[in-house]
Amino acid sequence: MPDSLFLVAVTFSSATSVLLVAVMVIFLFCGALLRFEIAGLIAALFVGCMCSLIGAPAYFLWDVNLSLRALWLDFPGDHQVGVLDFSAAIA
Repeated sequence: MPDSLFLVAVTFSSATSVLLVAVMVIFLFCGALLRFEIAGLIAALFVGCMCSLIGAPAYFLWDVNLSLRALWLDFPGDHQVGVLDFSAAIA
């Protein structure tokens, strides 16, 4: 998946979450005002919102992981930056 598609996926997932929250609030107020029983619809909107909200950082972390793999392919070496090597201190 190209890097720009990850950005689109993160943006779409975040925007979907915000949109579902707005629709859920509208249905909550309309249901209370008109005394409709819409608990199932509200629950479905909430679950959809949470799935979308979880999806955005998941796509972001997937993109970061892919970028780090590409970085290691560009700069191969024996030692990884950020990894502490205590083998010399133990010996």
